[in-house]
Amino acid sequence: HHQKLVIVDERVGFVGGLDLANGRYDDVDYRLEDQCMLAPRWPGKDYYNPSRAPMEDCHRPFDQLYHRDMAPRMAWHDVHTRLEGAVVKDLARNFVERWNHHRTSVTEPLLYTKPPTGTPVEGTVECQILRSLAPWSGSMVTEASILGAYVSLIRSSQHFIYIEQQYFISSTAGEVHNPIAEELVKRILHAHHWKKKFRVMIVLPNFPEGRVLDDNVVLLMRWQYQTICRGSGSLIGRLLEHMSEDQAHQYISFFCLRTYDYLRQPNGLYEAHTEQVYVHSKLMIVDDTYVIIGSANINDRSLRGNRDSEIAALLYDLEGVDITMAGRPFMASQYAHTLRCHLWRVHLGLFTRAHELRGVPDRDEPLPSLDPLAEDVFQLWQETAQENAAIYSSVFSCLPDDRVHSLTQYEKLLSERIPPPGLTREQIREANAGKAEHYPASRLTRIRGQLIPYPLRLFERTTVTKTNIWSLGPAVLFDNSLQVAT
Repeated sequence: HHQKLVIVDERVGFVGGLDLANGRYDDVDYRLEDQCMLAPRWPGKDYYNPSRAPMEDCHRPFDQLYHRDMAPRMAWHDVHTRLEGAVVKDLARNFVERWNHHRTSVTEPLLYTKPPTGTPVEGTVECQILRSLAPWSGSMVTEASILGAYVSLIRSSQHFIYIEQQYFISSTAGEVHNPIAEELVKRILHAHHWKKKFRVMIVLPNFPEGRVLDDNVVLLMRWQYQTICRGSGSLIGRLLEHMSEDQAHQYISFFCLRTYDYLRQPNGLYEAHTEQVYVHSKLMIVDDTYVIIGSANINDRSLRGNRDSEIAALLYDLEGVDITMAGRPFMASQYAHTLRCHLWRVHLGLFTRAHELRGVPDRDEPLPSLDPLAEDVFQLWQETAQENAAIYSSVFSCLPDDRVHSLTQYEKLLSERIPPPGLTREQIREANAGKAEHYPASRLTRIRGQLIPYPLRLFERTTVTKTNIWSLGPAVLFDNSLQVAT
C-alpha cells in the first residue's frame, strides 16, 4: 500500500507524496545540520540520511541513527496539496472502501461516509481523484486511472511538461509495461516533425534512497538509465534516431538537486558537507494548465493498478492568469502557474530577500515570467545546474557524477576524496562576504538554488546482471527477475 492521504472530518483532505514517517519534514532552506539538542528541528530519527545509515528500530523514534556532529542529514523535497469541498468526499469513499475491504473480523467496525452537510465550499479549482487499485488492495476491479491521466495529458500537451519524480522507470527500458517514456518520445517526435518548440524538464534524485553501492540502489539505477539513455531503445536513444544530440537536449533535460551546510565539529571548527536533496515528489505540470500531484511514481509498481495502491489529484484552475509562452501571450491556470513558478524559484535560487527564504514572496511583487519555452529561461536552468555542479566538484570532489563510469572507479574516487578543511565562524563569515577566496568553501557562496545536471553517464560501463535481484528479497516475492524495479 502506497497511498498518502489525510482526511479531517470529511471536510479537508491532503494528498501527495509526503509520508508520515521519520526524516520527511523539510522546508525551502534544505538544512543539513541540526545540532541544537535542546530544541532540535529534526529530533531523534527525524535526523535521517539513508546514504549514511539505514532506518532501524523505528519503535524507538527518539534514538539517534548516527552522531549529528559526524554526518549531515539528507534534505527532502516533496509536494503535497490540501483539498476542500466535494472532492474530499471522494477521498473519504476511497478510505472507507479500502477499510471495509480489509476488515478481518466482523467485530471490526464497518465504515460509512457521512451525507453532505453545511454550505458547499466555493473555489475555482476543479479536481478529479485518481487511483491505482486492484481487487487485492480494495477495489472490485483493477483501476489504473493515474496512468490514464498521465498518458492523456502527455498526448494533449501543447507547449511543455514539467515532472518531478522519485523514480523514472518506463517502457523504453524494455520489459516494462507503463508507456510514459514511450508517450514522451512520441510527443517530442511530433513536435520535431512539425518544427514546433516543445520542452520536457524532469527532476529526479541524484541516486535512489540508500547507499550508492547497495545492490538494490545499483539495480534501480540500471532500470532508470535504461529508460532514459542507455541503449538504442532508451528514451534518448529513440530520439537520436531522428535528431542530433543537441536537438534532443533542447527537447528534454534531466536535473537533480543538491545543497550544502556546515557542521560544528568537537574541536570547534565547522566542516562543510554536501548531500543531494532527495526528490520524493510525484508531480507533473502540463502547459501551466493541468497538475497531477499524488503518491504514484513513474514505474509499473505504481501505475499498473494491480500492484501498489496509489492515489493522486488531477487539478485544473478555472481562474486564469495572463503569462507569456514562447514569448507570446498565453492564458494559464492560476494554480498550475504559481505552483511551477514557486518550485522553479526555489530550485533556481531566485528567492533573494529574507522573508522570501520561507517560500512566500511579496504579495505585491509579481512572479518572474519564467516562460518555460523562452531561451533565456532554458539557459538559466542549464547554466545554473552546470555552474553549481562545477563548484560542488571543486570543493567536495562531489560523487556520484559523470566522471564515474564504473563501480570500481566510484570506490577508488571515494577513497581518494579529501574533505575541505574546517573553518572558524569568523572564517565562514569572511567566506560568505567574499573576502576569503583562498578558502575552498568560499566558492560555495556562488551556489544558486539546488539544481545540478542529472549524471547521464554515471556507471555507463557497469553491467548489472539479473542475479543482483535476489539481494532485494526472497525469490518467492517476484514472478521473474525483471519485475523488481518496474
